[in-house]
Amino acid sequence: MATKTEGAGEKINAAAGRSFITDVVLRVGTMERAESAQEAGESDEVIAPVPSPQSLAEAHAHTAAVTDPELRAKLTDLIAQALSQQRMPSKR
Repeated sequence: MATKTEGAGEKINAAAGRSFITDVVLRVGTMERAESAQEAGESDEVIAPVPSPQSLAEAHAHTAAVTDPELRAKLTDLIAQALSQQRMPSKR
């Protein structure tokens, strides 16, 4: 069965200059939240933080070698979001 993930691993590996990805696997189903998060009264809705200029700059540095503009933009956004979440103080 052909999926939109075909070629994604090759595209990432080509952009990285070496082989990082061997398979992209998608599974049908739902993911259960950890009970500790539900007990703490957290909402199921996740609001992504606005990336800081520092996170964006670091993300751009990590993705500069990616030649596909669409892939580079998505990876930059993903990395910036992850960096921003790491730098946010814990609410607990």
